[in-house]
Amino acid sequence: MQYDVIVIVVKNLLLTELIYALLYLYTTLLCNEQQFIFTEIFNVIIFIIIQDLWFYTWHRLFHVNTYLQSIHKIHHKLFTPFTAWHVRPLEHLIINIGSVIVPLLYVPIGQYTLFVIITLSIIGDTYSYSCRNSSNFIHFIIPDKRFSTIGICDYICNTYVVNKVHELF
Repeated sequence: MQYDVIVIVVKNLLLTELIYALLYLYTTLLCNEQQFIFTEIFNVIIFIIIQDLWFYTWHRLFHVNTYLQSIHKIHHKLFTPFTAWHVRPLEHLIINIGSVIVPLLYVPIGQYTLFVIITLSIIGDTYSYSCRNSSNFIHFIIPDKRFSTIGICDYICNTYVVNKVHELF
């Protein structure tokens, strides 16, 4: 069991690094790094909104569609700092990688900004799966709530739950 978790996590990390290397090339070759700071900030806000929408939609589909549920159930088997990476490759590509690639198709951001977004995302995921008072922990306790990354779509779709873990027990 422990060996399987390590293999899944390492494979997904390697896949992620390959795709992010390609994204780095994309932003280096096609994006204008000379944007004004206000344009970059606006683009990051739009990027985050699109990312939240993408992640929410697919994550919810992985909970309601029978075929996708069978893929997603491995993710809910453990709650550790590496749980974000403990998914099947198809789910990792669609939800985790897709939530970075799809916003880039609509919003031009520079390579350094992309690096910061990805780094903060990885740190945030690791922390969120390490903390018993996080949206991910709430989602593990109440699987039909808290599907999005930052909560925008959860608010809109009425799947938001306040982080009051002590009230759940």
